[in-house]
Amino acid sequence: MRVAARRVLLPPHSSRPRAAAVPPIELPVAFEGGLTLLGYKLDPATLRPGETANFGDRVWRVDGVPGRLLSIMAHALGPMGV
Repeated sequence: MRVAARRVLLPPHSSRPRAAAVPPIELPVAFEGGLTLLGYKLDPATLRPGETANFGDRVWRVDGVPGRLLSIMAHALGPMGV
């Protein structure tokens, strides 16, 4: 299963002008519904406010047939978790 890459535009934020390093996710990650995330690429790995991030090249394993339709999304959170 391959998921289309999406581009996310991060809004400029004047109080945090420095780059934010993105912490790696411990892999693999098993999700409810029979999917496991095996890998991903976040380009660029370090972001500055106002820059565009490309969260693509995700690698999934289908461990079982899902019992319902599934949606996959990613949320961008700031350093305070918001």
